[in-house]
Amino acid sequence: MLLRSDLPYLTGACVLDEAHKPLYCSEQLPQHALDGLDAAIKLSPSGSHVWQARQESYVSGFRELFLPSQFDAPAWTVVMSLPEMHALAPARALGQLVLPVGLLGLLVAALLSLVQVRRTMGPLGELTAATKPIAARDFESRVPALRDDEFGELAREPDQLLFVVRAKILA
Repeated sequence: MLLRSDLPYLTGACVLDEAHKPLYCSEQLPQHALDGLDAAIKLSPSGSHVWQARQESYVSGFRELFLPSQFDAPAWTVVMSLPEMHALAPARALGQLVLPVGLLGLLVAALLSLVQVRRTMGPLGELTAATKPIAARDFESRVPALRDDEFGELAREPDQLLFVVRAKILA
């Protein structure tokens, strides 16, 4: 026999016969809960039902034990019930955790994006400042290519162009 102490905290268990009447319950279910379970079981051999008792909502999950094939006996339905607040507590805790973690993730992504944009815009600003004398027709100035990446390659291009322009001017 299943004792109340064998069940998880705040959980009640019932076994219902083929007419959905209690064969055994660790704690007696109110009649309106049994009526609601009867209606739900008639719709599906497994599922859940929410009911009220003592100004508290309860959630009952049920599943049919198909006994005819093994024991030549009518099917029973096992029902486990617990307070809705207790049943949904893990989901609520997860919900309270997801928003702050999501916001923290967005903040970190924004900060990393800002750092990356600054790392990209810094060399572009230097390159822009170095090409201003060329725009003012100072063809003797040079654009320093201090980097060995795309920005360094971009900085070398005006120097090659200046070499061609100087050759045309001096010729």
